[in-house]
Amino acid sequence: MAEASRVILEKVRSGKRLAPEEIMLLMLDLVYNEVRESRREILEQIMLVHRRIDETNRRIDRVHDELNRRINETNKRIDEVNKRIDETNKRINELNERINERIDGLNKRIDEVNRRIDKVHDELSEKISRVYEGLARKIDEVRSELSRKIEEVYSELSSRMDRMRDELSRKIEETNRRIDETNRRIDELYKLLAGAQREEERSGSER
Repeated sequence: MAEASRVILEKVRSGKRLAPEEIMLLMLDLVYNEVRESRREILEQIMLVHRRIDETNRRIDRVHDELNRRINETNKRIDEVNKRIDETNKRINELNERINERIDGLNKRIDEVNRRIDKVHDELSEKISRVYEGLARKIDEVRSELSRKIEEVYSELSSRMDRMRDELSRKIEETNRRIDETNRRIDELYKLLAGAQREEERSGSER
């Protein structure tokens, strides 16, 4: 078709009259070139969307890795606190064992020992309660902060995906409008060629 169009254009430049078939070939070549260019633009836009999606996925992976790292660090800290609590409980148990071993020989001081034990128990219970309360508060704060950050990240990603989808839809609608316009021009060309052919047939019959 390209070679035929070149020959037709040479005839136009030389001032020769074109036949209806040549006019139709020339117009079809122009329409074909325009459709091919539109297709190339659509493919470029699609490739751009793919690249942006890949970049978004990479960013999601980075955020996911960072969240996992922070969660692991938080879990390590929690494990350390639990270990310290276990050590405290172990010391309490050891203290109770030593007291129980000596209780037979300390009957005269049993009231004093019980008083001290109660005092130690109360102090330890208070300290343990404070530790647990502080730990629970920190865990709640960390969980709330992580939830907020995760929500922000997913909200931002959702907004970006919506914008990407809207932009792609707009491009596709614009391409559809251009294709409709091309089809309309082709229909007009067919009508023009049909009119020219009827005119030529009428002129031939008059001759």
